[in-house]
Amino acid sequence: MASKRKQKEKQKDFKKAKLKVGKTAQKPDNYTDISFKSKTITLPGQSITTVHITGFNDLAHQLSLTKHYSSSTRKEVLTNITQNLPSSPSAYKQIISSVIPLILDESKQVRMELMSLLAEIGLVQPGLLDLHKRSIVLFIISAMTHIQPDIRNTSTQFLNILIKYADLKSYFVKILRNFFVLMTWSLKDDSRSKSVLITTSSSILLGANSKKARVNHLQALSRFLEMTLKRDFGENTKCAETSTTRLIITTHPQTEKYLFPSIPQAFAPLNLFGNEMKSELLTTGGSVDLKELDSITTEDINTRLSIMRDVFKDRMLTNLNGLSKEGGEVGRELAAPSLRCLGTTRPMVSARSFLPNHLLCSNIHTSSSLFAKKKSKGKGKHKKSERENELDESDEYEGVTPTIDFRDATDRFESYLSKFRKSANEIKLGKLNPKIFDGLMINVGNNKDVQEVPFPSVAQTSVRGRNFIITTFDPSNAQSIINAIIGSGLNMSGTVDPQNKMNIKIPLPPITQETKQNSVKLLKQLFEKTKSNKTGSLASVRGDIRQNFNRDLKHHKISDYEKEQLNELEKLHKSYLEKLHDAFVEFEKSILN
Repeated sequence: MASKRKQKEKQKDFKKAKLKVGKTAQKPDNYTDISFKSKTITLPGQSITTVHITGFNDLAHQLSLTKHYSSSTRKEVLTNITQNLPSSPSAYKQIISSVIPLILDESKQVRMELMSLLAEIGLVQPGLLDLHKRSIVLFIISAMTHIQPDIRNTSTQFLNILIKYADLKSYFVKILRNFFVLMTWSLKDDSRSKSVLITTSSSILLGANSKKARVNHLQALSRFLEMTLKRDFGENTKCAETSTTRLIITTHPQTEKYLFPSIPQAFAPLNLFGNEMKSELLTTGGSVDLKELDSITTEDINTRLSIMRDVFKDRMLTNLNGLSKEGGEVGRELAAPSLRCLGTTRPMVSARSFLPNHLLCSNIHTSSSLFAKKKSKGKGKHKKSERENELDESDEYEGVTPTIDFRDATDRFESYLSKFRKSANEIKLGKLNPKIFDGLMINVGNNKDVQEVPFPSVAQTSVRGRNFIITTFDPSNAQSIINAIIGSGLNMSGTVDPQNKMNIKIPLPPITQETKQNSVKLLKQLFEKTKSNKTGSLASVRGDIRQNFNRDLKHHKISDYEKEQLNELEKLHKSYLEKLHDAFVEFEKSILN
């Protein structure tokens, strides 16, 4: 049996295998496969002849993310752009045109971050927002009349930034008309609008946060009127003060004719591009029709004053007086600036505080003039009694009644709160902050002539993934930058990118529980310092205001109005303490998580 099986196995080696249709012959066991497969790799961003510029490509990629569907992504992109604004002015046009539509973004966090970005652009590049004010104003007006109350409530905050860094005289009518729409005020003077006065407290259009939003709207309205209706006197005179003398430099009245114009429509008085206010309206006090407002240029101060007097003044005062009766934060906002704008020294709650002084001088009188009349009546009479002298003294000191400027107090509280947020964000980032290298000094030059220059003058930093990317302006300084980072004590080191000699790659340090605890400790120290430090804190602002207030209380007893002001100051201080605590808790959670 065994021999037959062996014979069959031997015969297999000499038999020819039959091939089947469509199948190849079986390969032998010792066959070596020498075939290969290839795949193509496309790198559109690389070039052999040109150097790959990463800065502009990164910026273009970030700007494309401003249209991302996720609100958190849009917010992070705006934060990154704010912290890493380019030094070249040519890139700002692309930035502004991409981020301006976010004024109408549905997320409040995105809009708040956009405010920080626009404010930072105004500081870094003065005059840039003025060049793009046309498109910015269009989006602000669209936000003021938006269907969503949350977007309307933040529209005037963007307007405040534009008021600070741009000239809005040519948009006087448009912005003021949309203020009436925003506050649900009527511009019509018929009997129906007078009989049915729509107050903002009962309006559905302002939403749930109407009280706080109305205060912001009134502050923006006050700043806008102050900027557009204030006459600039002494433009041809400049004063220079020295330690011992005061020098007055006067220029020739015709000098401005030979200089570049300072306004965008320099030839508007020639009526080349639009209609002007009719002369009889300026001289005889005629009225302006609402339909004619869109075709009138408002570069001239007299034109703006005439429009304000004939169209907006009476209607605005009527609605502001209705607001002042509500009291609360709105009433306080109407009362605080009245001392400066009205020219009176006696405290009063009046809606006229939002109009310039030259529009109201015919309807107001100061307490000092009344006091002068009282003194003139007393001439030639007998000696007064002690009681009459006390009354006269009370009348005399009636003009120096102390008041608190709540708008200035709010701005000071807000500035310290924003400083806390900025410093807390740096503590949160820790070594992840791209500005961590800005304090380094870099040795630049040859061996014979070596100079120390600050880091921002030779390179700029960005974050990509888990790496710092330092883009050098001169590749020869790359090794000097690496040496400075190694010797800085940051426990970091970097290497030059072999594909791009202008880039230095530095791995981000790992985040441990110990580093988180140290960051929380620094955050608590910053919180206590901002809360109750002797200088530069919320408590110092409150103490300074109370000290100035009590200085004027030496000559008379405190009144109910003055007590109310002190109570309002305490409420304002308490509200900002709560905001500071909420910000501290928010940053603490973000650090630990």
